[in-house]
Amino acid sequence: MITARVGEHGRLFGSVTASDIAEAVNAHGAGNVGHRQVVLSAPIKDVGIYDVPVNLTRNVVATVAVQVAPEGGAAQEAPAPAATKDEDEDKDDDEEEEA
Repeated sequence: MITARVGEHGRLFGSVTASDIAEAVNAHGAGNVGHRQVVLSAPIKDVGIYDVPVNLTRNVVATVAVQVAPEGGAAQEAPAPAATKDEDEDKDDDEEEEA
């Protein structure tokens, strides 16, 4: 779990990077993972749960579930997995049709 400051609608102030994920993995005693081993196509900018591949060796790739949660406050339920951009666009189209 990585905590970050968030604004409205679950958007982060800043982002979660491969270095942040590598630090979190190492802090949980999962070995010595470098930021270059974390395969992240773009920094994470929303609260949610993400499956992130980590190259352990040349032929071994592990998938790590990274939960990005808001800083502070009481414990919250785990949010639903973040929707992909295509799913967000479909949702927006459906809302416009209903209006």
